[in-house]
Amino acid sequence: MSRSSVERETGRLNSLKAMASSSAVEMYLRKDGVAVISIQNPPKNTLNNSVMSGLQKHFREAQTRADVNAIVLTGSHQNFSFGVDITLFQYIQKKGSDRDVQFVPAIPFMSMIEDGPKPVVAALEGYAIGAALEMTLACHARLGSSNAKFSIPDFYNGIIPGLGGTQRLPRLMGLQKTLEFFWMTKPWTATEALEAGMIDGIIENGQVVEAACDLALNIFLGKVPWHKSLERVDRLESFGEALNILRRARMQAKRDHPNLMHPLICIDVMEEGVLKGGLAGAMLEEKFSHALVNTPIAKGLMHVFFARRSVSKIRGITHDVMTPRKMSCVAVVGCDIAGASIATSFLLHKLRTIVKANNDDDLQKIISFIKKNIEKCEAQRMISHKQGGKLAGLLSGTTDYKELHAADLIVEAMEEDPQGQREKVLRILANISKPNSILVTNSSLVKLSALSIAQPLHSHIFGVHFMSSAYDNELVEVSFLEGTLPQAVLDVFALLKSMNKVPVTLKCSPGLIVDRLLHVLSLSRLLLIDIGVDKGRIHVLLKDFGMDMNLLQFKVIEDDALLAKSMTFTEGNAILSEHQKLPSLLDDDVLDMLLFPVVNEAFWILHEEVAGSAEHIDICSVLGLGFPSYRGGILFWARMVGMDYIFSQLSLWSNQYKGFLKPLLEQDKSAQFEVRRKFPARL
Repeated sequence: MSRSSVERETGRLNSLKAMASSSAVEMYLRKDGVAVISIQNPPKNTLNNSVMSGLQKHFREAQTRADVNAIVLTGSHQNFSFGVDITLFQYIQKKGSDRDVQFVPAIPFMSMIEDGPKPVVAALEGYAIGAALEMTLACHARLGSSNAKFSIPDFYNGIIPGLGGTQRLPRLMGLQKTLEFFWMTKPWTATEALEAGMIDGIIENGQVVEAACDLALNIFLGKVPWHKSLERVDRLESFGEALNILRRARMQAKRDHPNLMHPLICIDVMEEGVLKGGLAGAMLEEKFSHALVNTPIAKGLMHVFFARRSVSKIRGITHDVMTPRKMSCVAVVGCDIAGASIATSFLLHKLRTIVKANNDDDLQKIISFIKKNIEKCEAQRMISHKQGGKLAGLLSGTTDYKELHAADLIVEAMEEDPQGQREKVLRILANISKPNSILVTNSSLVKLSALSIAQPLHSHIFGVHFMSSAYDNELVEVSFLEGTLPQAVLDVFALLKSMNKVPVTLKCSPGLIVDRLLHVLSLSRLLLIDIGVDKGRIHVLLKDFGMDMNLLQFKVIEDDALLAKSMTFTEGNAILSEHQKLPSLLDDDVLDMLLFPVVNEAFWILHEEVAGSAEHIDICSVLGLGFPSYRGGILFWARMVGMDYIFSQLSLWSNQYKGFLKPLLEQDKSAQFEVRRKFPARL
């Protein structure tokens, strides 16, 4: 054999050895007889079939080996686990069944941990999410690092826990606390988990595995009690109190989430455990957790989950190639409510913020707006009073443009544009800003390509439209020119994501996605009012459909004023009198006439390539328009309804009412192929 052949063979053998050792789950035995089982699936240690099979294999081995006294379950790479890989649910939804998915049976697996002959302690560092957290509940004790975070977000994916979480958590911390935990939008800290009874101690970062090994050995030696969560009753409320808690929870779920069934199913499953015992509850939980994955609600919520992530990705721009620059100082030009809202959003994320106004009176006005916003955040417990005081220290104001030179990013947020002053202001900002600073306009009316701003600033200018109440709305619509520097794009998106925003990219064009959808919805409403549908009925129907009526604000073109000016859509261009026969519209008809034109406008936005995908429009409709997230967004919902039906109804109405109801497919035949290509399943 030649030298090169030997080298190739050696390389192949080394590669095989590396593959053999690179398991998704690893186990090693310490000298004291404690077996440490660790999840090794970076970066988030998600639970897939390989991980679950590995856990089952190593637990079975550790429980039967004579030289193993106790077991510690832990993660790796600074995290325990982020739970089940949610793409598995997406796969099941596409297939329509989980028949070809080889799940590790939940109840036997959890019983192997909980009822096995060796004590098991979970060592939790970083995030313990969803099914991963449920798995630790079958352990006989749990220790968390000081940076640990705990969450079961199944409710927000349209499903319920599936590894016994509805049964073991109430037995560790009571039904009331468990319900609060399930409905929480933010993960619990280690301190919150300890106070509730979820974990048994907090250990300094980096030392939790060692502490867990000591605890596991002490349980084995009988120095510490051996607790099985599913059998505990000492922390569960009394029978009567438990039933009352569940009754109140059921009433609240019906009131707060009238269109959702999985919160009620979750409560029913918890009640099963109270009435018949933890094992019976776990069996019912497993049944429903599988069944709920394929419901329309779960499909809609998971679609939004994935869409939120996909819309913020910029093709060709990654952290692997470039590193975003850190921004420490931002400036906002504009002394109205919108400017104050944007400035508040920056302050909440600890950015030094300068606000610019034309005179001292206007400056005091915007600072007053900002302080009121901070007080509102304190009242809503978004921040503490002490934190609010610190944020005020990051705010400064000026009437001099030159004071903005230090800013890494400057936002023009003038609500009005008297005598075309906006472009003049942008030119001034371009002249006074430092090299590589980023210039942003919050207006949807500015045509970026037409701005007479010299290079290099022209490659650093963006349209970044914050929603009203920018500090508590996630959505930001972002547009930029083809010549915009990739580094600047990365910087802007990194900043927005660090502020917990969802930046959605759109093509530079007059009007934004949310504005266009909102405008058509408002016109639909006007049409219905014009033909005699009561305003109150419209409001109730939209609310019952699930629209966020606090977020949904119709374009304040005064409806009554418009009607008084005879802006009508019926044939003859005249308002219907009370003596004319009004059409008999069912509630479903009214809702369709409100929303189908919005679907039509969404397709126009797609056809004009203002939005890069249907997901962009869905996220804008959910976060900006108030469309219910459990319906997946306006276009996802339209696909569920059926595009043929929607366009046939639009065609029917366009013959009865003038103008905007005519469907895209009739107005632009070239769009027909594009629509059918993007939505083939239902057309």
